[in-house]
Amino acid sequence: MNYNLHYHKKMTEIFTVAKGEFYFILGDKEYKFHEDDTAIVPPMVVHGFKPNLPDSRLQFIFTNTDDRESFFTSLAKIVNGETVLSENELEAFYNSHDQYSIKRENV
Repeated sequence: MNYNLHYHKKMTEIFTVAKGEFYFILGDKEYKFHEDDTAIVPPMVVHGFKPNLPDSRLQFIFTNTDDRESFFTSLAKIVNGETVLSENELEAFYNSHDQYSIKRENV
């Protein structure tokens, strides 16, 4: 599983590990987060995460965003195959929700 590295131009994200463990990349560093650990990620900071243990859970809080709920509603349709997008359409979808992907080898 990869980190899906990305950044936001306006949004700040707050992540708290509710259960289990996660690996996070924040900027150029990798961290291992345990239950109740929290990361605050301001705009323009490249970040990504992946679970380290099965059944791990993460709580998200978003600030300075207009409608993050519609992002996740649409993303669920994409992941479940209800909506099919080309690679360019997918990138435009993410960008329209203030999410800009970063491509790094072996991450």
